[in-house]
Amino acid sequence: MGGSSLINQFLIKGMVEEIVIGIQPIILGEGIPLFTQPDEIRLELTKVSSYDKGMIQAHYNVIG
Repeated sequence: MGGSSLINQFLIKGMVEEIVIGIQPIILGEGIPLFTQPDEIRLELTKVSSYDKGMIQAHYNVIG
């Protein structure tokens, strides 16, 4: 867990092996971007879980 500034520092240094994204069933008009890393980072979906009230959690491995 952390904001885009924190995760981007780790992504730039190649120190991220897995990303877990939680999706809430609500649309916000504005917000902070999840990622601001300019380079393309390929991901492999490894697991998806759904929870009561519609939350989804997606697990990805970082490729490369």
